[in-house]
Amino acid sequence: MQEKINYSTKGAIWKLLIDHEERLLWLEIRDEEEMSLSYTCLQLKDGKTSWKELELESTWWSGMIAANHGKLFISKYSNEKNPEPEAVMAIDSQTGSLLWEKEKSQYELATKELVYLSKNEEGEKSYYTIKAENGDISEENSTLPNEEAKNFYDLPLRYFEGEEYFETVKTFLQKKLQVNASKVINYLEKGDKIILSYYLSENKLLSHFMLIMDKKGKTLLHEKLDEELKGIATSNFFVFENLLLFISSKTLLKGIEL
Repeated sequence: MQEKINYSTKGAIWKLLIDHEERLLWLEIRDEEEMSLSYTCLQLKDGKTSWKELELESTWWSGMIAANHGKLFISKYSNEKNPEPEAVMAIDSQTGSLLWEKEKSQYELATKELVYLSKNEEGEKSYYTIKAENGDISEENSTLPNEEAKNFYDLPLRYFEGEEYFETVKTFLQKKLQVNASKVINYLEKGDKIILSYYLSENKLLSHFMLIMDKKGKTLLHEKLDEELKGIATSNFFVFENLLLFISSKTLLKGIEL
């Protein structure tokens, strides 16, 4: 295994998105103390920065929704009590500039040339397409292409406490590491590697650990990812092609070639 990415941020890494066509990794970074929101773009091949902490003239109530064909798509919301998107905008990954913004619209999907958006007027949902490069209207009334969603990531299985597989892996961890896992275990087999993360209860709070082994059970990596947690994370790690990506201590992104 070889570490390919080691990138530290000031704020918490809130979300990751991969543009698989351009081999780019986008980070959504939030600093809750300063209520700041920024985006960083890394090259997947070596972890070098394309754009660092790009800040837009948008509110805290914004977030990445998709990245493809060299563009990052961001939804804007009114506030936390109104989760409906009020606008969508596109960022050029090469220049970091805003390509276009469409009010009262929601992102649906994108091809290299076109972006499909929807709008809801008087309870009626309709679709229209715009040109990806400049946002000009391509078709006022359109239908979404009938394409099956493609998954470019390998995601772990989640075994919750009380489930049969949770108890099986928990017993294995007790024998191998003398630990008593709780809450949830995330488990993924990739090639000749077994990757899992687990939680330990410590003084009514949780600590989060990652373990990587080969198929013979030899430990290749074992480290603490976070501590003093009040709950479990909604996502933990994933593999793109042969690159394992995970976040440590909320502000450190690591990428390991398996």
